[in-house]
Amino acid sequence: MNMMKKLVSAMTAGIMAVSMAASMASVNAADKNAMELVNDMGQGWNLGNTFDCWNTRGWTTDTETGWGNPRTTKDMITAIHASGFDSIRIPVTWYENTNAQTFDIDDAYLARVKEVVDYAHSQGMYVIINMHWDWVTDTSKNLWLNKGLDALPQFTAMWTEIANYFKDYDQHLVFEDMNEVAWQDNPYAGYNENSYKTLNTLNAEFVKAVRKTGGKNENRLLLLAGANTDLDNTCNAQFVVPDDKMVAVSIHYYRPSPFCVAEQGADWGYAATWGTDSDLAAVKADFAKMKTTFMDKGVPVILGEYGVVTSDKGAKDKPSMYKFLRTVAETTKSTDGIACYLWDASNAGDMVYFNRKTLQWFDPEIQKIYADLKGGSTPGTDTPSFEIKNRITIPISEVPKDENGYRLDLTPYAAKGVKLTGALLQGKITSGESVGYGFGFEAVRNGSGSPVWTGEPAVLGADGILNVEFDGKGQDDDGTAYTYEINMRYLQIQQWWTTPQNGATAELESLTLIFDKDIDAPQTTTEPTTKATEPTTKATEPTTAATEATTEATEATTEATEATTEATEATTQATESTSEQPADVTIGDLNGDKTIDIMDVIVINKYLLGTKDLDANAQAAADADKNNKVDSSDALAILKLALNKN
Repeated sequence: MNMMKKLVSAMTAGIMAVSMAASMASVNAADKNAMELVNDMGQGWNLGNTFDCWNTRGWTTDTETGWGNPRTTKDMITAIHASGFDSIRIPVTWYENTNAQTFDIDDAYLARVKEVVDYAHSQGMYVIINMHWDWVTDTSKNLWLNKGLDALPQFTAMWTEIANYFKDYDQHLVFEDMNEVAWQDNPYAGYNENSYKTLNTLNAEFVKAVRKTGGKNENRLLLLAGANTDLDNTCNAQFVVPDDKMVAVSIHYYRPSPFCVAEQGADWGYAATWGTDSDLAAVKADFAKMKTTFMDKGVPVILGEYGVVTSDKGAKDKPSMYKFLRTVAETTKSTDGIACYLWDASNAGDMVYFNRKTLQWFDPEIQKIYADLKGGSTPGTDTPSFEIKNRITIPISEVPKDENGYRLDLTPYAAKGVKLTGALLQGKITSGESVGYGFGFEAVRNGSGSPVWTGEPAVLGADGILNVEFDGKGQDDDGTAYTYEINMRYLQIQQWWTTPQNGATAELESLTLIFDKDIDAPQTTTEPTTKATEPTTKATEPTTAATEATTEATEATTEATEATTEATEATTQATESTSEQPADVTIGDLNGDKTIDIMDVIVINKYLLGTKDLDANAQAAADADKNNKVDSSDALAILKLALNKN
């Protein structure tokens, strides 16, 4: 029974409790049979609309973020664990990262899946990985698993590769072979004879392929796809469970569908409320049916997905939603041999619960349901607490501004030995649909050379949360890819575009900086220690006079002398990289053709926009006012030189 499951404290006010580390997590899973293992899984959560994204190649090569969720981090999984979940299901779609001829899965994709598995596994959580949208209801897409038994060679080859890759993991890792599969035009009109035959064959071959890889796969729990994971179709005599002692059956629980998944106006039925005596009796009857068909025979069931649509179009009654979620989770907890996993599309879908950008629950009442079911807060326990320490939130009113937007000094953070890995900009759209921002910073590109301006775009939309990741990968306007490492001097935030054009506005509230390590808040500074190289759309406009440039240089010098010792040293290092330049150059001749013309103007503006690097000679030629930096004043001076030459 689920009485053996451990208790942890609930998430509260930014400090969240987590269960013991992996070394203390539970009795060795290898000593458990299938029923005991499923009982030990506790509450489960889906990393939905993430690795399962498909048909994304038209706009990205990163399928993990292709549908709009941010890149998965260990903090996300830790926060989920702290919320009362001991298990995570990671749906994975493989085909866009698989060679269609050899069936080999891309090494980098496998490694990334492993990295996220490790986020959970290292905390003693159970993890399910599967083969998700390699089959789709729309047969016109003709994905490889739609071929049914003709796909068997690829099916077994891919599962053999996956199983070998993870064969050394203990029994906290579970393999699920397929998701919501059927091989017929309408899988919702009952399951036909061909679909049962194909499903039974693939399930059996999956078990054989994994067991043949040996190692810990010989006793790993394997989760078998139900008949379109529908409860009635799966609890049918035509569905055959292979003869293996370590298997479970996958069923999804969106019942009744008019309440759980239907949006207003659905022609097949819609309900906004749930929770009558009849509704509660139906849940008991469903669990009794699964118990008689499977659990009483020693075959556990995993409800791989359940939930209620949360979108405005769904328009569900909130008390009804709370009652449904609690009823399913409580009934699961009190029933032997069954576990359930909440489906959560998070920041990209119509069934959303946990905000992966802010690491908070969208609805505190739903968070409380799972904290209560886990055991609630127990004062005096020895459960370690978890606090998010790798991020700092600054009210937007405290972020310094200059003529180009918001500009934050990063040198105090650099002095603490951390690197910026991401940022959140929070606010609200006050008109229009969205506002696009550019996050600019200095970075060394492709591992060498002087730091150059680099930028990352991101969009603030209706949810009021902009998420930008500084992942070290960028692309110039001409499509040239590069890698970069942030030079921790400043972060410049500018508005780049709106939707509709010139028709959207936003009211910003806060900026959150996310670092690669835990950090204490540094002493705030009101201005960057130096005016670093930056882009500007006004580079060619005659708005800066020579006297203003001199004043600006003087102010920058004054600021530098007033900075802390650490910031001054960082500034000195950056300045040295630009001061070591050849003296024998012609000011304005950036391309070295012995003339000063519009091509030199184009070169300096591309440099300021971050789409072109300059060598030492070009850097010296671009520094028209000889103040050891290249900025819009130099662009204006070179434009004037080019015009005078003509």
